[in-house]
Amino acid sequence: MTTKMIPVRAIRPHPKNPRFDLGDISDLTADVRDNGLIEPLVVVPGSYGKVNGLCGDCDQRVPRLTSGVLAEHIADGIPCPGGSDLAADEWFVVAGHRRRAACESAGVAEVECVTRFDLRSTADQIALMMRENGHRRDLTPLEEAHGYEQMVLEGLTATRIAQQVKRSKKTVDRRLALLNLSSVQQRRLRQGQMTLDEAEQILDLTPEQQDKVLRSVGTKTFREDIARERTGSDDRVVIASELRATFLSPFLRGAQRPPRGSASSPAEGSGHDPREPPSPKDGQVVARRARRRRPDGRSPDRP
Repeated sequence: MTTKMIPVRAIRPHPKNPRFDLGDISDLTADVRDNGLIEPLVVVPGSYGKVNGLCGDCDQRVPRLTSGVLAEHIADGIPCPGGSDLAADEWFVVAGHRRRAACESAGVAEVECVTRFDLRSTADQIALMMRENGHRRDLTPLEEAHGYEQMVLEGLTATRIAQQVKRSKKTVDRRLALLNLSSVQQRRLRQGQMTLDEAEQILDLTPEQQDKVLRSVGTKTFREDIARERTGSDDRVVIASELRATFLSPFLRGAQRPPRGSASSPAEGSGHDPREPPSPKDGQVVARRARRRRPDGRSPDRP
């Protein structure tokens, strides 16, 4: 891992970058133009060291000379100005896509880069991009999902992905499940017309059922409509039972405890969860009370 100055024209965005949109970089461009690049980019070799490279002017694959620059070549019947220049895909960014775009917009010729030759596999490179963006909270849930999908295509399991990106396996599984949404529902999630929680609630529905329930997104009847589609019934009792089962599911798995005061939570001040077997201490209290009963069977606490 070394640091070196690299021409911006020789650095390309990583082809597996999980981010769909770099967002507004106008303020960042102005800052780079006035103060320069504060934090270096992190790059990995693209065509660097390979026989051929991509010409940035004509987008042709051109042989590379021993000096490292591209050979002179013809494009559209005339000599291409990209000859004797570095390949456009010499390096790929793995950390700093927005900074690279800002430098390009600001007309910066060269930027300081940290070169990572140790990230040999595409999966390792994607993992670094996921971690870098994850720490900054820049990735949307769908961008995370597509990033994890690329790692699955590289042969990694969900467990291995979780280890690589420093997230829980449950989070990785939940993000990958979002890819089961139809393209319409994915677009709604991406555009903020549906929350992540709402998207995860409809994953077990068919596309037709999803279209039905999403008409009530953001309303009080949304959860009821989901329960109605799951059960296939309009009966209020059946729907209420399904809603109750959905509400209790994470608590019964032990992931959480029900809110105090809910119908399934322990009675206020009882100190005991009715879903759990009585403790030995509870049994000792019952036995002592039984021994203290009067001959007529009435409790000694009563007159």
